[in-house]
Amino acid sequence: MKECRICGRSSAEEDLCEYHSTAYTSLRSAFEKWAATMEGLTWEEYIDSVRRLENTGQWIKEVIDDIRSQGDS
Repeated sequence: MKECRICGRSSAEEDLCEYHSTAYTSLRSAFEKWAATMEGLTWEEYIDSVRRLENTGQWIKEVIDDIRSQGDS
């Protein structure tokens, strides 16, 4: 069994636990919807905006911080 690279929880197949994996999937899915309506929106701009929102959940924030630290933005 693997461990989540963010929190250390058990992970069946990925580098992320089920919570952070779901957060990443939601983040990516929402970006695709926003990008389709906002021409020129980049992934970097999107995650920066989401990270600054007061109501953004902790798991999403942790995923964004991980993306930045991995250089995947």
